[in-house]
Amino acid sequence: MSSGAESTRHESDLPEPQGPDRTREVVDAIGAPAREVAAHVHVDGLPDASVIVRKKDGTVVVTFQASRILHTEGIKYLEKELLQLAGLHRKILLDFSCVEYFSSAFLNTLFKLHKEMAVSGKLRMCGISTDVNQVLTITAFDRVFDCHWQDQETALQDFAESQEK
Repeated sequence: MSSGAESTRHESDLPEPQGPDRTREVVDAIGAPAREVAAHVHVDGLPDASVIVRKKDGTVVVTFQASRILHTEGIKYLEKELLQLAGLHRKILLDFSCVEYFSSAFLNTLFKLHKEMAVSGKLRMCGISTDVNQVLTITAFDRVFDCHWQDQETALQDFAESQEK
């Protein structure tokens, strides 16, 4: 996939269960040598699972496209995909700019991802809305997650600066 290119994946385009994993296709694209590669992952029937995954300057950026992440099947799909990315990359930035609300089940997914990344990498979050921040504060997860950046560029800059130290 060339730099800056996007591909759209629909359920009908996905391989059979015994075939290659959907995340592997995205991860393979993300592993390309270009400085910035993007893939749009959308699974019909799972609107919660729509994300744009890209790699920029060594950081995998996952931008959630759904305004509400609530449904169990979408959350299960996201959990599988995010944990697989965590096993392959040391720096992940989750961009919640489009997200207005998510369920406690998704909060659990984020905690699992946080634990996985704490072992061998860094996980950061940006674009947290007031409502999402309120949920994180009430549950005290605002003290667990590294989530105080307003936008991707600021978070990516901080990733770069922390790598230099």
